[in-house]
Amino acid sequence: MQRRHFLKLTASGSFVLSLPGIPGLFQDASRLKTLAHPELLTILGSEQVWGIGLAYRDRFPRENDPETLIAALMADGERPQDLTGSTLQSSLARSTRNDFANGHTVQVNGWMLALTEARQSALYSLLYT
Repeated sequence: MQRRHFLKLTASGSFVLSLPGIPGLFQDASRLKTLAHPELLTILGSEQVWGIGLAYRDRFPRENDPETLIAALMADGERPQDLTGSTLQSSLARSTRNDFANGHTVQVNGWMLALTEARQSALYSLLYT
């Protein structure tokens, strides 16, 4: 891990923990990291995902804060609040597939995205600025 990336992650983690209500939503930082880490990140890279997240937040200003995005991502009835790690990743991947299957998509920066991955990108852009 590059020093610059490490410092950004550390600073954003401190920022996140200072947000009202965020510590109460999560017993550990790994859940938040999973929510803010769309599979797109490994495919498109951090700059592209950050740009997608920023564009999504501009387009949907009601979802322009971490608490709203976290609540939306955790709202799935199949996703209990205590999921962490790979179980949460699997649940988010299933939601992404279901979004595509049910037409819950949004076009952002020329990409057709599942609503789940668009929201994850928006959360990423808020936390990793």
